[in-house]
Amino acid sequence: MKHLVLGLTTWLVSSFAFAAGSDFINQTRLTITGANPAQTLERTVEDLQAVFYKYKPALDSGTRIVRPLFIGGTRREPTLSMTLEKCVLFVCQTVDLNADVHITPSQGSCSRNMIMKVDLNRSSQILTDVYESIDVTACLNGKTLDLNSEARHASKYSTGPVQQETFKMLKMQIDPIVKALDATLRENAK
Repeated sequence: MKHLVLGLTTWLVSSFAFAAGSDFINQTRLTITGANPAQTLERTVEDLQAVFYKYKPALDSGTRIVRPLFIGGTRREPTLSMTLEKCVLFVCQTVDLNADVHITPSQGSCSRNMIMKVDLNRSSQILTDVYESIDVTACLNGKTLDLNSEARHASKYSTGPVQQETFKMLKMQIDPIVKALDATLRENAK
């Protein structure tokens, strides 16, 4: 019995450690123009759909869009869906990307701290086995908005070709999302 409890405890600890892990994607710094950066950021957060209407998915040469990006949900909590086909050598895989986006305040040392979570749990299993979300932490100090993005590990996360291709695809999306965010912040600063 002691070995069973010890084994179960070890499994639980390692499972939670995996579920809590993440892969760093990138760090970006934006400058918010206008007289009131905090108000500009708040207007942007209140209409995240506007950000994603400007977002253009990035694709590599082995990927094509099967079903174009559709933006749904609400202004504050948009949903994203599209279907991609990824081919590596002679093997092709179709992946449905269905994401729920929400943003919440978070703790931190900045004048405004928040986290945007792009929840991937309704996507194809090949994706959700590896990553559960893309998390972007935002830190506003004065006119400077620092963004750190990471891909949160799913419970079945393991490294290998599927994880590497999935991470590459998710990482490619950050720059277009940041460009869309920057454009929306500039509009809202007027």
